[in-house]
Amino acid sequence: MFENILGHENLLQSLIQDIEAGSLPPAMLFYGPKYSGKLSTALELARVLTCEKGLGDWNCGCPSCWKHRSLMHPNLLMLGTANYFHEIISSREVLTRYPRPASRFLFLRAVRKQLKGFNPLLWEGDESKVKTHQNSVQDVEDNLDELMGLDLNEEPKAIKDICEKVTDKMEKLCGFFNSQHTPINHIRRAIYWAHMSSSGSAKVILINGIDHLQTASSNSLLKILEEPPKNVYLILVSEKKGPILTTLLSRLRPYHFLQRPLETEKAVLEKIFKNENHEYESLRDYFLAWRNINPLEVRQMAHRFLELIVQGAGANDMALDEALDLIQRGEIKDHFIIFLEELLSAMEEVVKSGEANPLSQDVLEKWTREINNMVYQKESLNINPQNLIENFFLKMRLFS
Repeated sequence: MFENILGHENLLQSLIQDIEAGSLPPAMLFYGPKYSGKLSTALELARVLTCEKGLGDWNCGCPSCWKHRSLMHPNLLMLGTANYFHEIISSREVLTRYPRPASRFLFLRAVRKQLKGFNPLLWEGDESKVKTHQNSVQDVEDNLDELMGLDLNEEPKAIKDICEKVTDKMEKLCGFFNSQHTPINHIRRAIYWAHMSSSGSAKVILINGIDHLQTASSNSLLKILEEPPKNVYLILVSEKKGPILTTLLSRLRPYHFLQRPLETEKAVLEKIFKNENHEYESLRDYFLAWRNINPLEVRQMAHRFLELIVQGAGANDMALDEALDLIQRGEIKDHFIIFLEELLSAMEEVVKSGEANPLSQDVLEKWTREINNMVYQKESLNINPQNLIENFFLKMRLFS
């Protein structure tokens, strides 16, 4: 089990023990930073739970495992509004450069993660919202079926042509998911689906981005957590625990995914994404590059901004002016959340180093909380970055 997941040995062993002992809870929370393998592990757990042989080996030949590897199993319902386009185009590049069955599955799964959001069951009653995309969804599925029938060793041009057709359509389909919030009607439809009779195989509801659920959606989800139907498992995936309602958390067994060591991330890049030249240092750098973002440039800007924070703590208006000029640069203006994430990393380095004179550790930790709050306000409320920065500098002076 879980042999295709790299890292997290203790966490995976805990999951295996729960499965083998029959003590796996009906509701789980997988939480941790980006690129830590939470969603991959959740999808793998869903496959293990429905394996007809009960072994859960990645190469299991049972029909259920085959459907899960293709992300086509009818007993998996996947919710969330994540945009997977950059994963799709990066896996397309892997497939065209390294045409092997594993690369084909990588591309296939990246596409179908997004297509899961167009499941007709989720949109029942709101069909008009997705009506214009239905033909494109079907075209993509037809293209994927064609791709699965190709000889990977002898048809490189056909592979490339199909992949380009798929990504052209998927760019528009991915753009449909421009909200952080899972609609409450999707939660309600998932609850209805969970109570529908099935063939006896386990049913899995996977909700990605649970930390972005609005209060009404969280309260609706509570109903199924209080009385989960037999043989139904809920796997909730989140980057953070903090924004999740305490009433939800109390009904979930948490599995904490720590940031994987760089050595492990490099192994993922080499094994999964065929980064054999070690061009990228981390998974984050790899995916930022696919978004045409220079990680080093954003990192340097974050460290410069941190210097301005220290200057601004002394009521230096010039520091605020330069900070406001800084965030107008393309790398930050267009990717403000990524900039804030790099700023958090820079701040954490300072906090851990203990070399923050003349600032106290307490002040730095308060600033870190405020930066986290900026991330939340930008993601959830879409507040203008300039207003966030001005407000941050004001609070920062009060803390100092």
